[in-house]
This record gives sequence, structure tokens and C-alpha cells, in this order.
Amino acid sequence: MAKRIERIREKIECAFFARGEESQELSADRIHVISCIGVELESDLVGHFADHYLGLGVPAKNFHIVLNATRENADELRIASSMLETRGIVPEEIWVEPYTSEAMWQKRRDVQRRCVPKDHWVISADADEFHEYPLPLPRFLAQCELNGVTCVDGVFVDRVTPDGTLPSLDRDRPLSIQFPVQAMVQGRIVGFGEKNRPFGSIKLMAFDAGLLPAQGGHGLVDKGEARFLFGRHLAEYPQISLPAFRFCLPLRVHHYKWHAGLMSSLNRRLSAEGVSPAGKEYGENLMAHIRGRGERIDFAQIAVYRKHALSSFVGWRTRLRAVRGLHYARKNSRRIRRKLPI
Repeated sequence: MAKRIERIREKIECAFFARGEESQELSADRIHVISCIGVELESDLVGHFADHYLGLGVPAKNFHIVLNATRENADELRIASSMLETRGIVPEEIWVEPYTSEAMWQKRRDVQRRCVPKDHWVISADADEFHEYPLPLPRFLAQCELNGVTCVDGVFVDRVTPDGTLPSLDRDRPLSIQFPVQAMVQGRIVGFGEKNRPFGSIKLMAFDAGLLPAQGGHGLVDKGEARFLFGRHLAEYPQISLPAFRFCLPLRVHHYKWHAGLMSSLNRRLSAEGVSPAGKEYGENLMAHIRGRGERIDFAQIAVYRKHALSSFVGWRTRLRAVRGLHYARKNSRRIRRKLPI
């Protein structure tokens, strides 16, 4: 009886992310970053990207970066490699071949299988994606382990200029200064789309190395064994289309894609072999919007984040528990309905 009571207590604590102390830390040796960077379009982001994840506590030796170029002697390849090496990071692989999304995500899965032990954590991020965690990363992942969480997803927070223009990137100035406005652009200016829906606005941030990311990095190849931080994939919450709900979530991916290279990047992805129907729909709609407004984002159509009382006075753990509470309420209501006589 005592063991049963203890198991129930543990389940309740895990359900509300209540186990462990914030002082506990995961060994940094168990945290790995995996990415693929297209150097001909993203070389100006390389230094910013490396500095951000080094700053989160990931050791340089645990960066597993694939550098992609269409030409073996591309100047951008040399520049990107140099920027990584000056930070103690050795590129995992040089991939010289025209980019396709399918091939790129297969590369990332192959690198994960090859480089990351099964009981370690993967931080999955594109070159323009900068994660924000509510605690120092080693502490946060230790909390996840103690509470039985194996997969952390978060919402995109679009970083834009105050006037909506798409300027060139500056390698030396912090991106947060170049793009100070936090907003919800995706899902507002062109909608989520029939094929993409809100799923494309959610990104896997951190997950146990026994799990593998699917194409796009928005979900898993097989989520059967995954235990999500928010109880289930964030895209499954009906409220995920609402800016107020998204802005209150404590796991965020700052998306620095709204710069002068955006149109070239969209053109490349849309012309690549094997582009997904969702990616094609979203890319074409986005290009049409920006071209129709003089190469800028229309602020009248986006939602801008403004820090409010809920974020200021309600802690991240309380906000997390509120969302997990929605999950368990829905889950238990289904069980009750199944047991009721028809």
C-alpha cells in the first residue's frame, strides 16, 4: 500500500512538473547541439549562432554542425568554418550538394545517431533559431529528467525591425539589437495555411537522443515514446493560434529570419527538389505578401509582444502547470466519457 501511495504521489508531482530542486544541474557533457547551416545564405548568422549556444552552456566539443554549400571552394564555406574554429568548434561534416529539406534532415538524424549517446540531450536549431529557456539550460534539462519529460517544444517568436523592413545582417552587432521587436508574424500575415496549420509554428527545442526529429524539425519521426513538456505537442492545443496564449508560454524560439536574405532563402527552398506541400504553400504566400508591401512586413497585420502582468507576476512554472493542467483535464474527461453508459 505504501509503495502504491508513493507511485501516485510521484505521478502527481510529475504531472505538475513539481519534482526536484532548481539547484540541480545536468552535466554539460550530456548536452549537444545539432544543426545544418547553408553557408551561401546563412554565413552571417554563424558567429551569432555559435555564441548563443555556447552561452547557454553547451561545450564546443558537443557542437555537431553540418555546413552545406553548392560549391566545394565556396568562399562562404571557408568563412563559416573559420568562424566556428575560432570558437573551438570543428564542423562535423562538409556537405557539398544542392540543398533539399529531406536530405538535410536525414543528415541531421545521421549525425545524431553517430555522435550523441542515447542518454544524452539534443538541442536542435537552425542557424536563425535562438532558444530561450526559463532556467539555465543544464538546470532546466535536469528538471525535465526528474519530471519524466523527454521532449521540449516551443513557439516561434519572430524578431523584426521596428519599421518592418528587412535589413542586411551585421555580424558584429547583437541580433537582439538589430531586431528588437518580438512578434507573431507567421500565422498572421498569411495565416498558417491549409497544409501547414499551426504545426509549422512550433519547433522541437530539446529532446532525448533516443528520439529523432522529422523533416522540418516541428515533430518527431515516432512520438510514441516521447513525453512532452506541455503534456502533448503544442500544436494540439486549440489555443495555439492565439497570440496571447503563445506569448505566455515560457519556452520560446527567437526566429531571426526577417532580414535581407529572406527572399533568396525562400526562393532556394521553393526551387529545391522535394519541397513539402506545406513549405511550398507557406513560402509562396509569404513572398507574395512581402513583395506586395514594398519588401517589408505590414505591422497592421501582425501581433506584437508587449510584456504584461501575467508574464511579469506569474512565474514560468505556474504558466507551464496551467498548460499541463489543460492537457490532463482533456485527457481525463475522455476517460470519463468512455466509462459513462451510452
